[in-house]
Amino acid sequence: MRSCQIPFRGTKSLPATLHKPTTPPRALLVLAHGAANTGKETALLVDLAREFVSINLAVVRFDFPFVAEGKKTPNSEPVLVEACLAAIEEARRILPGIPVLVGGKSLGAKIALSSGRTSPAGAVLLGFPLHAPGHTGTGAARYLLDFPRPILLIQGTRDAFANPALLKSVTDPLKHVTLLPIEGGDHSLRAAGGHQSAIEQAVHATDHWLRKKLSL
Repeated sequence: MRSCQIPFRGTKSLPATLHKPTTPPRALLVLAHGAANTGKETALLVDLAREFVSINLAVVRFDFPFVAEGKKTPNSEPVLVEACLAAIEEARRILPGIPVLVGGKSLGAKIALSSGRTSPAGAVLLGFPLHAPGHTGTGAARYLLDFPRPILLIQGTRDAFANPALLKSVTDPLKHVTLLPIEGGDHSLRAAGGHQSAIEQAVHATDHWLRKKLSL
């Protein structure tokens, strides 16, 4: 694990952390955080990145501009997408010649999908926000529909941002989406005993998905 910087808008940079296996990685995952100002240090992202190394997957975690600038309110979606694209470009420079995946938690999942024009090999999503808590809309499903590559969607069954039945009705017709429900998990995949079990399930599912859907 080592710190690095993502060049952004010429004179600026975004803090990032690279997790790299000791052997040549099968792919590189660029992982975006959610709306919380914990940024790339969000516990779920840190723990997952560390465990993904065990399946020979390199990971880059990075901060969006609002976190890098010490603010609490997320930037507009175009700025977030621009930052994600910059992270993908820098990740390809750091570890050239291997497949790049995009991914993210909550808001970061939407932004990762919006970076699809960079032709990533696929996407790993954590707690996709299908609707606001207390609502039942499916407008955010367009992010899933518009992404042209395989998607692994890891979602807690108690996530207030995605009614399980509604999410399943959205993903079932989408052949490029693989849904992994985390039983009892909330928006951060935490169940009653914490999120270690969810981490293990996510890593195992990602390993299987990489081999089956992407031949990696």
